[in-house]
Amino acid sequence: NITLSSDIPLDDWVGGSGKYVTYTMPESSINFKLSNIGEKDLNDVKFIISFDGIAVKNLLDCPDFEEQDHINGIGGVASAVKTIDRIQSGMEVSFKFSMHEAYSFNGEDGGNMKITVTADGYKAHTYTVPIHVK
Repeated sequence: NITLSSDIPLDDWVGGSGKYVTYTMPESSINFKLSNIGEKDLNDVKFIISFDGIAVKNLLDCPDFEEQDHINGIGGVASAVKTIDRIQSGMEVSFKFSMHEAYSFNGEDGGNMKITVTADGYKAHTYTVPIHVK
């Protein structure tokens, strides 16, 4: 589980039980470490993050991530993809995904974050992590 903190009062336009998440705290991020524990090098690696219940306003602090799935009516994006040219066997790549300027439209139950990893010749693997907002 990931728990995010809501840190500013809701604006009038939000309505319902939605909450802003770490809107003014740029250091709020999720750190990832992607390790290649196999015997073959991985080429054209795609690391895809998608949200159900959370919109991320922008990816300014997410180097090399490309926006996907714009959320109409709320603004922001529901997913992002990072492409890594190559991860050699036995090597790892570390990076972060910033969560400031995010908005949970599910209130305290922020929904889920899905992480999908795939590469040339490597079957896609997807992991689901519940997100809560306090």
